[in-house]
Order: sequence, then C-alpha cells, then structure tokens
Amino acid sequence: MEKARRQQSGVREILEEAQSGKIYDVYCVPSGDQVSVIFFDVTDILEYEKRQEERVRNLYREVIYSVTQGKLLLVEQKEIELLKTGVYISSHPILTKTDVASCRRQVQEVLESRPLPSKVRYNILLGTSEAVTNVLKHATEGQMSLYMVGDHLRIFVSDNGSGIDLSELPRTTLMAGYSTKHSAGWGFYLLLKVMDRIVLSTSSQGTTIMLEINLVDAPEKAATDNITTLKEGNVHYA
Repeated sequence: MEKARRQQSGVREILEEAQSGKIYDVYCVPSGDQVSVIFFDVTDILEYEKRQEERVRNLYREVIYSVTQGKLLLVEQKEIELLKTGVYISSHPILTKTDVASCRRQVQEVLESRPLPSKVRYNILLGTSEAVTNVLKHATEGQMSLYMVGDHLRIFVSDNGSGIDLSELPRTTLMAGYSTKHSAGWGFYLLLKVMDRIVLSTSSQGTTIMLEINLVDAPEKAATDNITTLKEGNVHYA
C-alpha cells in the first residue's frame, strides 16, 4: 500500500497467507492519500493450472518415450539424481568456452582405455560437446559429471537456465533442425543418433541431461555424414 501511495500508481503483488497457504492476487490502487486494495483468492486457479501442466507433461513424456523407442525419457529432477550411481569418475564446472574442451578431455580419458571404433569414440565426444555448449548458450553456468555403471558411461550435464518451455518440448526433442532461443536445434536429434539413452529433466530452475552409452558393445552409431559435418561447422572447441 505504501508503495502505491508513494508512487501514485497501481501496484500488483502475489501474496501467500502463511497459516492457510492460500494465494492472493492483490491490487493496490491509489487515489490521493487513499489507497484502495482489491484482492482475489487465486489458490484454486493456480492449483488447476498446476494439475493441467502435470497432465500435459505426462502426455509429452509418454509420446516422446514412444516415438524415440525408449531412448529419450522426460523425468523430474529428483528422478534424474537417482541415476547418479555406480562409480563416480570426475566432474567439471561449465563457465566459459574453454570448458567445452576441458569436458571433452575428461570424457576422452575414460574412452582411451576402451577398444571402441573410432566413429563411436568421435560421436561420444561430439555429443559431449553439444551438451556442454548448450549450457553456455542457454545459462550462465553448469556442470558436467561422469559415472560408470557396469559397462555404461553416464554423462550428466546440468545448468541453471530457465529450462525448455513445456510447449516447445516435443519439437525441441523430436524435430531435426528445430530451434528457438531456449532449444538446442540440432542437439537432441544428433544425441538420439549417437547415444543409447538420454534422460532429460527441465524446469524454470534449470535443465539436466544424462547421456548414456554402453562402452563394451557400442555399435557403429548411425549419425550420417551431413549431420556430423553440420556440427563440425557450428561447434568450436576452444
């Protein structure tokens, strides 16, 4: 109220009542020395919107999982944290372009002791670069961490960005070349070609992606030459 009186302009705030947990949309409208306060209980509306968002997210989760034949799974952050099992190898912060090359080197050190086809080795490093580069595009900082679970290498890349908008998820993850300021463009299409499994968690608090590949039975991945050439032209390993 004091702010509205001082500025002599309308002020809107969202307030939550501590005891009841109810949420109010409050408007303060000044008129000289007087301030009129109008408030609406929006608790039920917000709960409804939350339930609707959960329904849509679950629908997208099922569709994306089905279309990618189980290779891409959309989960909550707490679910992806449970996948950080097995043997912890290393981690690296993602703050500047030089961290792209540093993260690649950490992954390369893991791959050096494995008898992998050169194309598979290249594609794993390419996928790592893509995931780390997206952190620099869409957030201010992030982190990569590596785990070995049996013969499977798991690469976790997280950031503190605003996440992928719910309405953009299907196109961002399934359409080759689709890109917005919040999406990876060719990223997911490429990653689905070169990785065995991808697990994604995204919200307004940030995004975490897990890339998984079997290092023992890793087949030659089907990334086509034109996809590889495109990425080589766009990613700079400073």
